[in-house]
Amino acid sequence: MVLQMKRFYYLIVTLLTLTSCQQAKQKGQDLFDHSKAKVKEKAVKYSAKAFDKIVDFKKTRTEIASFEKVFGDADSLNIKELEGLRIDFTIGFYAYFLVYKAEKNTVLNYISSLPTKLPHISDKTINKTDSLEILTTLHTFRKEKYGLNERLEFFFELEEKTSLEFYHCSKYPLNHSIAYDSNTGYIYHHMENYWD
Repeated sequence: MVLQMKRFYYLIVTLLTLTSCQQAKQKGQDLFDHSKAKVKEKAVKYSAKAFDKIVDFKKTRTEIASFEKVFGDADSLNIKELEGLRIDFTIGFYAYFLVYKAEKNTVLNYISSLPTKLPHISDKTINKTDSLEILTTLHTFRKEKYGLNERLEFFFELEEKTSLEFYHCSKYPLNHSIAYDSNTGYIYHHMENYWD
């Protein structure tokens, strides 16, 4: 009887210890995720402020762009082009805003497989993310002083969408932010080159 009681006691202690360890691990992961989100939020805000101070938007050039012009594989990926704009900034920086209809996984796999010049700083796959990065970019470009509102109206539509999934992939020299509208199949694809 005493032996059974000891075993029962050890079983209870072991279960309590394992439960406590699991709870501690979960708390640690939650704290890490929260801290990571805060750092990301601040980094995005500060880069938008720096961008605002550095770029002379009066000398900015724009041109019509498409997935086909950027990657050349629109036909093989079955992409139905809608609209696109390339913005060239005077500081040697450029950005693309593309909207097209395509099968989400095909595009995500394609972006993941793009070659990169610097694999040690590039993502190996596309990561699901939140809306912070792409919406902060939109907020930055929506400022009236930039004079881009009318030209980017087709892309600003995504702010009104409710069924979006967000993805991110850095493939040096391009940084990709993608919003996928699961109701329409439209992909809102923002790309920008890294500043060297």
